[in-house]
Amino acid sequence: MNDKMKTESIERKFTGWFVPVELIEKKGLTWVEKLMILEIDALSNDAVGCLADDSYFAELFQVDVITIEKSIAKLIQLGYMFCDVVTVVNDGGLPEGRRSLRLM
Repeated sequence: MNDKMKTESIERKFTGWFVPVELIEKKGLTWVEKLMILEIDALSNDAVGCLADDSYFAELFQVDVITIEKSIAKLIQLGYMFCDVVTVVNDGGLPEGRRSLRLM
């Protein structure tokens, strides 16, 4: 992959993260998990939530996909977010089910 991350193709509604002190001081969460909360919030929209896949987060945070999978499972278990399946139209114009992450 070239120097430009494929993360540039996902539309963001911001130019950076503001990390609330409550999140900074939150015990029991790694920095990857804290930043995932912020990124999911930034990528979410009211209609479908956040549709970014695990490989997107892994590339963004420079960790393995398994780390992202475990982090998402932990954040769901702790009640920070939930996971749903939504129907979206793919590039071919056909409906498909996609994972949606939504913060609580």
